[in-house]
Amino acid sequence: MTGRVSSAAIMALLAGTFVAAADLPATLSIPETEFELGEETHKPIPMPDLPGNPVQQMMDTLSLDMTGTLPDAVLEELLGASPYDFTDVVWGMEVTGNWTQNHTGTGTLQVTNFTEGRGASPQIDPERYSGERGFRMYNAQLATDGDHTFTLSAIFPPDPGGTAFGTELDGTKGVFEVTWLCHMFEPGLIGCIDHDDEYYHTPLPDLQSLHVQQRGGGYRMTFQARVIEHRRHRDRGHAFSEPSGRVGDVRGWVCDRASWEAAPESCDFRATSDRDTEDEYARNLLDEARRKAEEELETALTQAEDEAVEAEVARQVTEIERQMQQDTDDAVRRVEAELARARAEVAEAELERQIRQQRDEAVRRVEAELARVQAEIAQAEEERRVQQLREDSVRRVEAEVARVQGEIARIRAEIAMKAVKMRAEQERDAAIASAEESVAAAKAEMDAALAEDESEDP
Repeated sequence: MTGRVSSAAIMALLAGTFVAAADLPATLSIPETEFELGEETHKPIPMPDLPGNPVQQMMDTLSLDMTGTLPDAVLEELLGASPYDFTDVVWGMEVTGNWTQNHTGTGTLQVTNFTEGRGASPQIDPERYSGERGFRMYNAQLATDGDHTFTLSAIFPPDPGGTAFGTELDGTKGVFEVTWLCHMFEPGLIGCIDHDDEYYHTPLPDLQSLHVQQRGGGYRMTFQARVIEHRRHRDRGHAFSEPSGRVGDVRGWVCDRASWEAAPESCDFRATSDRDTEDEYARNLLDEARRKAEEELETALTQAEDEAVEAEVARQVTEIERQMQQDTDDAVRRVEAELARARAEVAEAELERQIRQQRDEAVRRVEAELARVQAEIAQAEEERRVQQLREDSVRRVEAEVARVQGEIARIRAEIAMKAVKMRAEQERDAAIASAEESVAAAKAEMDAALAEDESEDP
């Protein structure tokens, strides 16, 4: 590779440099010839596209070409060789099982090797190479014609005494993943981007094997992985993610373009190859003669043990596959049991919720009926009071009318009595006047008779 490096590797380098500097003497004399490094022309350090999205920033950071930059020169000075290599690759993979697909494409491979005395170069500096391997990292980005971009990475910790530059790793790490999409294969099943309720996805695959080999100036990687599809859905408001039952086994290879163009069949995962680079270049050059003698002895022993080894390997492979299948079946059963338990809990919770809801609705109905009855009673009571007030008013009005009528009758009686008295008085006066007239007439007659008698008296 042409020295693609992440910011973490640069920080690790600087941290290691600072630690090493702390052990140097207080006074250090540097010959003028050592300043020639500073007089060389180095290209600027590339930077990732910061305005881009986070995924693109990560891909850009993993793709930085540090070849010819000052950090590359500093590391080369410390290690005796450039720690970076960056090369174009061709790759292919075969998927079997519930998926039956073949993928091929091109990509890039970044190699970081902090082994002192060799770096990422196949050439070894005998004066500096100690046989102790430093921190190594292999990162392949495998692009397709569509939206998929696969990543295949392997990281090896340093040997005891090997250069680490501040990195801490307790063992070999490997990862096989796809960037951005939620489904490694079948591009039509990318529903997690468009739908939230239900979609199919493939979590990070189980990387079963990964081999890294260096052949001359090129590289070859072979790997196997298992992909298990999951279905994410919602049930009564709860989100579940469970295996869908579809499983795919992946076998693939990555090869530098020059080797692939020269002999494509040597790059396939079925092809045999030289020993793994991680084993081949771990040996000290001083052990080369001893290695050749041991290889001759091993060849003689291997010829006698091949059949037994092959049988044992086949048995172990069969046992591993059986154990893996059993583990997978046990995991599926555990997941199914847990899912059934979760569904039972959800059903019980739903039943309790429905009971509470029905009880609350019954209470609300009783309260509403009670309020309605109370309202009717209040309304009836109000109507009764209004009726009573109306009846009291009618009685008071009738009493007042009777009183007024009595008063009118009394007044009429008084008026009639006065009229009677007036008539009686008038009749009395008339009788008196008549009597007086009669008396006067009688008196006049009497007087006349008396006068007549007197005149006749002699």
